[in-house]
Amino acid sequence: MGRYEVLALDLDGTLLNDDGRVSARTARAIQQVADTGAIVALCSGRSTACMTHVEDQLGVDVHMVSYNGALGLTRRADGRKPLFRRPVPRHHIETLVQFADDNGLVLNYYDEHQIHVKPTTAEHDELIERYRKQCSAVFNVVDDYARVSHVVPCKIVALTHQTAAVTKQLEDLFAGQMQVIRGEYFVECLAPGVHKGAGLQGLCEHWQIPRERVVAFGDGLNDIEYLQYAGLGIAMANAYPETKSAASRVTLYDNVNDGVAHELEGMLEKGLFGPTTTFP
Repeated sequence: MGRYEVLALDLDGTLLNDDGRVSARTARAIQQVADTGAIVALCSGRSTACMTHVEDQLGVDVHMVSYNGALGLTRRADGRKPLFRRPVPRHHIETLVQFADDNGLVLNYYDEHQIHVKPTTAEHDELIERYRKQCSAVFNVVDDYARVSHVVPCKIVALTHQTAAVTKQLEDLFAGQMQVIRGEYFVECLAPGVHKGAGLQGLCEHWQIPRERVVAFGDGLNDIEYLQYAGLGIAMANAYPETKSAASRVTLYDNVNDGVAHELEGMLEKGLFGPTTTFP
């Protein structure tokens, strides 16, 4: 068995416990992986700005795939340069904004530093606050999304408790012209073909690292393609059933009980991580 050269980590429900923190044990295991020379990459649906505090908790300089695969970035040491960017098609943005208005939804409209929202109900306020607490996001309230129409976001998110119905409506509306991903209390809209698997692939192809040398951890429905791309895709014990089915194996412990650390410690004992020959 060859060594793994890339460790890819989802955040919410995987790397982070239910308090949104990285445990000391998990951080130590990831630091040990980095010490082997392997690349560590955080791969999340979050914006880049909402990922950097997790990097700080790890104490490891990581590569990032953010916005569910729409943006790939190098390490801080390399200037956090973009490797690829796949924004929402501009001609679909107005359609999405009109859909939200017609259906009484609030949208997260992203730029690189904050999220623009136009809440009009108490439910909108509650959903925004929930998202803020989960992701440490910075919000800017606008009275019209037209005020930020100059921004072409990497993704737009509809916050809703009716995720199944809204997902179906958006899939019907765009008929394959947008990537629609269902979350726990939100539905994400991205450019067609954009997902975390494509983002991880973009990162690996940049460094010419074969997928067989990649191990990835995840738990969500948005992690299915990403786990399938990796040579070793590991689903968390707390993952969705569909995600577990897509994985090579499932952790014994969940995100609250250091599931990632348990797996990494066993792999480190076997010497299964090592440096890539293609990374400068």
